[in-house]
Amino acid sequence: MTAAIPPHEHPAQDARMDRMEDKLGRLQQDVTHLQQDMEYVKQDVAILKGWGTELASRSHPEYYVRAIGLVRPRTVSKEEILTLAADAWDANLITEAELDSVGSADTYLKARRKSDRQEVWIVSQVSFSVYPNDVTRALAEAAVIGKVTGETVIPAVAGERITPDAEALASANRVPFVTIRNGSRLTE
Repeated sequence: MTAAIPPHEHPAQDARMDRMEDKLGRLQQDVTHLQQDMEYVKQDVAILKGWGTELASRSHPEYYVRAIGLVRPRTVSKEEILTLAADAWDANLITEAELDSVGSADTYLKARRKSDRQEVWIVSQVSFSVYPNDVTRALAEAAVIGKVTGETVIPAVAGERITPDAEALASANRVPFVTIRNGSRLTE
């Protein structure tokens, strides 16, 4: 059995160990910074996914045709919605709080429903991942747009996926979910 050599007897080895500990410490700091950077990247990617999904929803009203059963869908601009809301407010059809809330939806459509050929509005909250608050916001905006237009308004949610809680809430309130995948319409 060999006796342990005290650390001061091998100064070169001790210096090497000190350098390795310093490098390991710097490496741990670098990994921590990379982890923080990755969190920022993940957040930025999530924002871009949301924007892409919203853009696809607004620029392709045909996504809603099969999901809701529509013909002749057309996208209505937020400018037009805000003008209609201002007119409704001027006519005392909506409150100032309702006027201020208008425009929060991501997509507004006007179309004819296939089942009864009735002109309807669609007010859709769009998110890459749909959560219960998206369903709640679609319902609230649809109620105000119904007052603004005096016409039938269908609240909808659209996105890549929907959480089970959001799906249950949407189903209970008859809010259709429109699937948008990777910016392309589903053919199923």
